[in-house]
Amino acid sequence: MNNLSVAQRALLAIFTILLLIEISEEDLLAYYSNGGQATFVRFLLHEARPELFREATALDRSTFDALVKELMTKGRLVDGRSVTVEEQLLIFLDIVVHNNSMREVALKFRRGLFTVQRYFHKVLEAIVGLYPKYVNQTPYGELHERLQDPKYNAFKRCVGALDGVFIPMTLPTEKQPPYRNRKGIIAQNVLAVVNFDMEFLYVLAGWEGSAHDSRVISDAFTKGLLIPDGRYYLADAGYALQKGVITPFRGVRYHLKEQATCSLKPANPKELFNL
Repeated sequence: MNNLSVAQRALLAIFTILLLIEISEEDLLAYYSNGGQATFVRFLLHEARPELFREATALDRSTFDALVKELMTKGRLVDGRSVTVEEQLLIFLDIVVHNNSMREVALKFRRGLFTVQRYFHKVLEAIVGLYPKYVNQTPYGELHERLQDPKYNAFKRCVGALDGVFIPMTLPTEKQPPYRNRKGIIAQNVLAVVNFDMEFLYVLAGWEGSAHDSRVISDAFTKGLLIPDGRYYLADAGYALQKGVITPFRGVRYHLKEQATCSLKPANPKELFNL
């Protein structure tokens, strides 16, 4: 380096600066080819049949458009230099719906790997920001109209139902053991709480697939899950009977499938309750 001439040093400095600029803007500029005019994006947005669009995104086109509009509200997401909000969301959905790697998505969308990483996290952050608006424990007022039917009089103080669901996930081999559930699937045990309109009131994600439902709900009670006095949720036998949570009688059929298989009507009050 000491033997370089002044001109050579200047040229090297200019080259270094240009290289740094190129690296810093790699997440903004097209890495593979034609940027926002990528064939795959154009096909999905303007040419794909409704059923194919749903297969690719797991959303109807009207739902996708509504989500784009919602994410753009209050500037949660904005168009990039060459990546529209629509494409940002398509990139995100391609990863979470099909469990594709970011490198695979970069090739499919003809984008740089850093571009895909950047917009995946931007969309993720924007969607998480919608949680308080759409997933909240609204004040419990009058009885739901369904519970005003005399047939459901026994459940007039019920708020809704809660249950756990296994969400498959991909992890490095060394981190998989605690996430392997009883079915051998690598997954999270996610608690979901809904009302009679099938609206989510509360969601707790993150627990390992091996975690028991009772352990997950105990954690939920420390993280904001509220059950008003005198009200309750219905739950399955995976949860313990406790204040605010009513479960089926143990040792008694309670799945509709079991009743149908046996071609039987409830044989006693406990079976009727479980049904």
